[in-house]
Amino acid sequence: MNDFEKAEFWEGLNRLYTSTLELKERTDALERTSGNLVRIAESQSQIAASQAQIAGAHENRLEHLEALLEALLEDMRRHRLSIATFGEASKQALATAQSVEQRLEAMLEEWKRRREGNS
Repeated sequence: MNDFEKAEFWEGLNRLYTSTLELKERTDALERTSGNLVRIAESQSQIAASQAQIAGAHENRLEHLEALLEALLEDMRRHRLSIATFGEASKQALATAQSVEQRLEAMLEEWKRRREGNS
């Protein structure tokens, strides 16, 4: 092996060593990044589970609201029918009952539209 071949050999070995070090640095950086990504994914998963619990609680409350509105509406209808049997003296009470009943029906319909829109 002459001096030129030896110099070429050592230069090639140096390039190989340098590229190996660069590869190791990049691998270490990827390992750190992937660790960070795993932690972020776990955090996002916990946040999603928390939001699912909150959404479930709100959904339960809305279901209770629907039942309450339906019960109030039914009660108002019965009340209106009982007022109607008393005759002319109760026209004002009948008008009030009908107004409240209409508002309750509108609230119930609006609530159902919103619920269907969110589904």
